[in-house]
Amino acid sequence: MQNYTNYKVIIIDDSSTDGSLDLYKKYFQFYKINKRYYKLLKTNKKVTALPNHYFSTMLNCHKNDIVLNIDGDD
Repeated sequence: MQNYTNYKVIIIDDSSTDGSLDLYKKYFQFYKINKRYYKLLKTNKKVTALPNHYFSTMLNCHKNDIVLNIDGDD
């Protein structure tokens, strides 16, 4: 069993219409995942992936954090 706790997952919903944000919310509630380990961001206007990743990193990460980018549309 893994017990590493020094991480945070940032999920960006770029005005999606597929219901994925609700699915994430249900997943985190069902597995009782502490909110300190994730952050859900929803944009009001659809933009491309690069601005989403840039601004979410700049606003939510520290300069020494390691950032992994996984794009769910692929």
